[in-house]
Amino acid sequence: RELDRIDRMVKELLLYSQPIPLHTSVFNLHELLDTVIWFEENSSNSDFTFNRHFDPSLPEITADQDKLHQVFLNLIKNATEASPEKGRITIRSSYCPEWEVVDKRLDLRLEYYLIEIEDQGSGIAAKHQDQIFKPLFTTKRKGNGLGLSISFQIIAGHGGLLQYKPASRQGSIFQVYIPRTLSSG
Repeated sequence: RELDRIDRMVKELLLYSQPIPLHTSVFNLHELLDTVIWFEENSSNSDFTFNRHFDPSLPEITADQDKLHQVFLNLIKNATEASPEKGRITIRSSYCPEWEVVDKRLDLRLEYYLIEIEDQGSGIAAKHQDQIFKPLFTTKRKGNGLGLSISFQIIAGHGGLLQYKPASRQGSIFQVYIPRTLSSG
């Protein structure tokens, strides 16, 4: 089992070292999020409440559905692991106005959506916040430190941004800025 685990880690590290190939399609982002939430609701041993605050006006997105599924599954799974029993996970979607992405070094010619995943955990210590997207960094006992770094690379490959911010009271918010369509050049 340990050799299988090491083999998986090496394969993930090799994936991290190269640009991630994208296979794009047009799909409804909320349907994808609902699928990921359903999966986590039915695979988790805990009783969490998933609050959805989706902007129904968001049009379909052109992106790699499988890769985004991987990202949101990782972020939602991390949120459930960080939250207390019977905790609340909040998932929000919204249109992101241009003024909100100006300082994020994103392509201002594109339209962006903002997806936020908020948990009720203890948050991430200030001393770790600049390391959480680096490969092999983890604060978990049973983590390999690749989930957030690969998620970061997948979102960057789409021309977006994955970032962390502390929740206003307690917990973490992971923000995904994702363009509605990929840049053509």
